[in-house]
Amino acid sequence: MRVLVLSIWKPAAGGVVTHVHGYTSCSEHSFTVLGYPLELPPLLRAGSYLAYAPLRALLLHRSRSFDVVHAHYALPQGAAGVVAGRLLRTPLVVTLHGTDVELLSGYAPMRWLLKALLRRADAVTAVSAYLARRAEELFGVECRVVYGGVRCPAEVLPLHSRRRQVLFAGSLSRSKGADLALEAFSLLAEEFEALELVFAGAGGYGRALRRMCRRLGLEHRVRFAGVLSRRELEEHYATSLALLMPSRREGFGLAVLEAMAHGTPPVVSSAGGLAEAVENRRSGMVVEEPSPESLAEALEALLGSRELWERLSRGARERAEQFTWERTAAEYSRLYREVTGA
Repeated sequence: MRVLVLSIWKPAAGGVVTHVHGYTSCSEHSFTVLGYPLELPPLLRAGSYLAYAPLRALLLHRSRSFDVVHAHYALPQGAAGVVAGRLLRTPLVVTLHGTDVELLSGYAPMRWLLKALLRRADAVTAVSAYLARRAEELFGVECRVVYGGVRCPAEVLPLHSRRRQVLFAGSLSRSKGADLALEAFSLLAEEFEALELVFAGAGGYGRALRRMCRRLGLEHRVRFAGVLSRRELEEHYATSLALLMPSRREGFGLAVLEAMAHGTPPVVSSAGGLAEAVENRRSGMVVEEPSPESLAEALEALLGSRELWERLSRGARERAEQFTWERTAAEYSRLYREVTGA
C-alpha cells in the first residue's frame, strides 16, 4: 500500500518527526512524506503549505497512485489532507499530537474549523488516550489511540557510570514547564553541589531562562545545549541521572519514553498523556500538582536513594519496552486496511 504522509519533516526535529520516522521505517507499506519550508514564518508557512501540498500530492499521485493520505497534526496538515484526499479520491487519516487539540481549540473559530475538517476524515487517531478523549469531547469525532514507540538500546548504564546531571529535553517554553524545572533545580543546588541541569532544546523562552539563571546565581550549574543531533540526545538520555519534564500541557511526551528506554528515571507532571507512559514510583516519579517545591522533593527522593533510583531505572526500561515502533506501524497498518477496505 502506498501512503502519502503530510507532516512536519526533516531537517526539523521534535516529537512529530520522530513519530513519523519511527513507524514508517519499520512498516510494510511505502511512504512519501511532504513536509513544508521551515524558513518561512509560521502563518506564511501554514498558508503556503495549504496551497502547495494538495497540488504536489496530485502531481505525485499521477505516477505513484496513493492508497491513503495520512496527515500528522490537524492544521495545516489535516486541512491540506482534506483537499488532497478529495483530489486523489483516497481515504484520509488524521493523527492528533497535542497542540492541535490543546492550544488551537481554545479559539472558537479554530474549534469550529477543527471540528469541520476532522469530521471529513475517514479516521482520526491521537498519540494518547488523554488527547483522544479531548478530541471526542471537543469535536464529536471517534478517535482511536495509537501510541508512539521507542527503540531500546542493548545496554543500560549503571548509576556509578553516569554524569552528575539532570536533563530537560524539549522546547524551551512555559507549556513544557522549563521555568519549573529551573526553579526546582535551584532548590537542590546547594544539597547536590556537583549536580548540573542540561536544557536540550530551543525556544523563545530561552532568554527568560538565562535571566533566571543569573538571578539565581546558577550560570555555572545550568547548561543550554541547544538542539542536539539524535546521537547527542541519545547520549544525554543514556548518561543522565534523571529526566525532568514538568509540562503544563503535553500530548504524550515521547522524550520521556526515550529516556526511559535508557533506564533513566523521569520526574514528570501528570499533564496530558505523561501519566500514561510513566507509572508513579514504578517507572518514574509523577507529580500531580507540579510546583518548584514538589518537583524538587520528588527529584531529591530519587537522587538521594540508590535503592529507589535502581528500582525506578529497571521499571523505566521495562515500561519503555512495551512501546515499540513495530506495534505503532502494525496499528496504523490495520487502520489503513480498514479505511481502504483492503
